[in-house]
Amino acid sequence: MYDRDGRRIGVVEHVMAVGGIFEGVIVHTHPLPGHHLHAHADQIAEIRERGILLSVAADELDDVSASRRWADGDRGLEPRLRRAWDWLNSKL
Repeated sequence: MYDRDGRRIGVVEHVMAVGGIFEGVIVHTHPLPGHHLHAHADQIAEIRERGILLSVAADELDDVSASRRWADGDRGLEPRLRRAWDWLNSKL
C-alpha cells in the first residue's frame, strides 16, 4: 500500500466488501507493530498486481484501531468502520 506520493505505508490486511461490492481495504501500517487504517474505495487511485496506490496521504485515512467513535457526516463512514472494527476484533 502506497500513499499518493509513492511512500510505502503498509500492507493490505483485508478487503472490505458488502454484497460483492468493493468498499475499501484495511491497511496494516509499517513499521510493525503498526496499527490499522481504513482506505475507502474513493481514496484509492490504482490497484495493481504488486500494490495499491492511494489518491490521498496516509494521514487522511480513517484509523480503525484508535477509537470506536467515528464522525459519520454524510459519507456513511460509521457503518464501514464498524464492519472493519468488527472484522479486526474477530481476528484477535
